[in-house]
Amino acid sequence: MWQISLPRIQRFGLQIGLVGAVITALIRSVPEAVGFLVGAAISLVTIQTWSKLAESLAASAAASTNASAEAPFMDANGSQATRGKKPGSLAAAAILMVFRYLLIAGAIYGSIKVLGVSPVAMLIGLLVSFLAVVLEVLLQILKTR
Repeated sequence: MWQISLPRIQRFGLQIGLVGAVITALIRSVPEAVGFLVGAAISLVTIQTWSKLAESLAASAAASTNASAEAPFMDANGSQATRGKKPGSLAAAAILMVFRYLLIAGAIYGSIKVLGVSPVAMLIGLLVSFLAVVLEVLLQILKTR
Protein backbone atom coordinates (compact mmCIF):
# COMPACT_ATOMS: atom_id res chain seq x y z
CA MET A 1 0.00 0.00 0.00
CA TRP A 2 2.80 2.43 0.81
CA GLN A 3 4.22 1.94 -2.71
CA ILE A 4 1.10 3.64 -4.06
CA SER A 5 1.44 6.59 -1.67
CA LEU A 6 5.18 7.12 -2.13
CA PRO A 7 5.02 9.09 -5.43
CA ARG A 8 2.35 11.37 -3.99
CA ILE A 9 4.41 11.88 -0.80
CA GLN A 10 7.41 12.79 -2.94
CA ARG A 11 5.29 15.21 -5.00
CA PHE A 12 3.91 16.80 -1.83
CA GLY A 13 7.45 17.10 -0.46
CA LEU A 14 8.75 18.73 -3.63
CA GLN A 15 5.86 21.19 -3.70
CA ILE A 16 6.20 22.02 0.01
CA GLY A 17 9.95 22.49 -0.42
CA LEU A 18 9.60 24.86 -3.36
CA VAL A 19 6.75 26.88 -1.85
CA GLY A 20 8.54 27.02 1.50
CA ALA A 21 11.74 28.24 -0.14
CA VAL A 22 9.91 31.00 -2.03
CA ILE A 23 8.08 32.12 1.11
CA THR A 24 11.33 32.02 3.11
CA ALA A 25 13.11 34.09 0.44
CA LEU A 26 10.33 36.68 0.46
CA ILE A 27 9.95 36.91 4.24
CA ARG A 28 13.52 36.35 5.43
CA SER A 29 16.44 36.12 2.98
CA VAL A 30 17.81 34.12 0.08
CA PRO A 31 20.50 32.32 2.18
CA GLU A 32 17.78 31.11 4.54
CA ALA A 33 15.71 29.96 1.56
CA VAL A 34 18.74 28.03 0.30
CA GLY A 35 19.07 26.47 3.76
CA PHE A 36 15.41 25.48 3.67
CA LEU A 37 15.88 23.93 0.21
CA VAL A 38 18.96 21.99 1.32
CA GLY A 39 17.04 20.65 4.33
CA ALA A 40 14.07 19.74 2.14
CA ALA A 41 16.32 17.95 -0.36
CA ILE A 42 17.97 15.94 2.42
CA SER A 43 14.52 15.13 3.79
CA LEU A 44 13.26 13.87 0.42
CA VAL A 45 16.38 11.77 -0.17
CA THR A 46 15.91 10.26 3.28
CA ILE A 47 12.31 9.26 2.57
CA GLN A 48 13.48 7.61 -0.64
CA THR A 49 16.18 5.71 1.28
CA TRP A 50 13.65 4.48 3.84
CA SER A 51 11.36 3.27 1.06
CA LYS A 52 14.23 1.34 -0.55
CA LEU A 53 15.00 -0.28 2.80
CA ALA A 54 11.33 -1.21 3.24
CA GLU A 55 11.28 -2.77 -0.24
CA SER A 56 14.41 -4.77 0.57
CA LEU A 57 12.96 -5.98 3.86
CA ALA A 58 9.72 -7.01 2.16
CA ALA A 59 11.62 -8.84 -0.59
CA SER A 60 13.84 -10.53 1.98
CA ALA A 61 10.85 -11.66 4.02
CA ALA A 62 9.11 -12.99 0.92
CA ALA A 63 12.27 -14.77 -0.21
CA SER A 64 12.78 -16.40 3.19
CA THR A 65 9.16 -17.55 3.21
CA ASN A 66 9.56 -19.05 -0.26
CA ALA A 67 13.03 -20.40 0.53
CA SER A 68 11.71 -22.64 3.28
CA ALA A 69 9.54 -24.40 0.69
CA GLU A 70 12.33 -24.68 -1.89
CA ALA A 71 15.15 -27.17 -1.77
CA PRO A 72 18.65 -25.68 -1.52
CA PHE A 73 21.17 -26.22 -4.31
CA MET A 74 24.91 -25.71 -4.79
CA ASP A 75 25.87 -22.48 -6.55
CA ALA A 76 28.94 -21.84 -8.72
CA ASN A 77 31.12 -21.21 -5.66
CA GLY A 78 30.18 -24.52 -4.12
CA SER A 79 28.14 -22.98 -1.33
CA GLN A 80 24.53 -23.76 -0.57
CA ALA A 81 22.07 -21.28 -2.10
CA THR A 82 18.36 -20.93 -2.66
CA ARG A 83 16.62 -20.20 -5.94
CA GLY A 84 14.84 -16.88 -6.28
CA LYS A 85 16.65 -15.09 -3.45
CA LYS A 86 18.48 -11.85 -4.25
CA PRO A 87 21.59 -11.72 -2.06
CA GLY A 88 23.01 -8.34 -1.22
CA SER A 89 19.98 -6.12 -1.77
CA LEU A 90 19.15 -6.00 1.95
CA ALA A 91 22.82 -5.62 2.86
CA ALA A 92 23.23 -2.78 0.35
CA ALA A 93 20.19 -1.01 1.78
CA ALA A 94 21.53 -1.40 5.32
CA ILE A 95 24.95 -0.05 4.33
CA LEU A 96 23.32 2.90 2.58
CA MET A 97 21.30 3.61 5.73
CA VAL A 98 24.50 3.76 7.80
CA PHE A 99 26.35 5.97 5.34
CA ARG A 100 23.41 8.28 4.84
CA TYR A 101 23.99 9.78 8.29
CA LEU A 102 27.57 10.60 7.32
CA LEU A 103 26.38 12.08 4.02
CA ILE A 104 23.69 14.13 5.77
CA ALA A 105 26.17 15.42 8.33
CA GLY A 106 28.60 16.34 5.54
CA ALA A 107 25.89 18.09 3.53
CA ILE A 108 24.73 20.07 6.56
CA TYR A 109 28.26 21.05 7.58
CA GLY A 110 29.22 21.99 4.03
CA SER A 111 26.05 23.99 3.50
CA ILE A 112 26.52 25.97 6.70
CA LYS A 113 30.26 26.59 6.27
CA VAL A 114 30.58 26.97 2.49
CA LEU A 115 27.21 28.41 1.46
CA GLY A 116 26.57 30.26 4.72
CA VAL A 117 23.00 29.00 4.99
CA SER A 118 20.96 29.29 8.15
CA PRO A 119 21.00 26.15 10.34
CA VAL A 120 17.49 26.94 11.63
CA ALA A 121 16.05 27.18 8.12
CA MET A 122 17.80 23.94 7.21
CA LEU A 123 16.34 22.17 10.25
CA ILE A 124 12.86 23.41 9.34
CA GLY A 125 13.46 22.14 5.79
CA LEU A 126 14.24 18.70 7.21
CA LEU A 127 10.60 18.54 8.34
CA VAL A 128 9.29 18.67 4.76
CA SER A 129 8.95 14.87 4.47
CA PHE A 130 7.11 14.73 7.78
CA LEU A 131 4.58 17.28 6.54
CA ALA A 132 4.26 15.44 3.22
CA VAL A 133 3.49 12.16 5.02
CA VAL A 134 0.95 13.90 7.27
CA LEU A 135 -0.75 15.36 4.17
CA GLU A 136 -0.86 11.92 2.58
CA VAL A 137 -2.39 10.39 5.72
CA LEU A 138 -5.01 13.15 5.85
CA LEU A 139 -5.77 12.64 2.17
CA GLN A 140 -6.25 8.91 2.71
CA ILE A 141 -8.55 9.56 5.68
CA LEU A 142 -10.64 11.98 3.61
CA LYS A 143 -10.84 9.47 0.73
CA THR A 144 -12.29 6.77 3.00
CA ARG A 145 -15.14 8.99 4.18
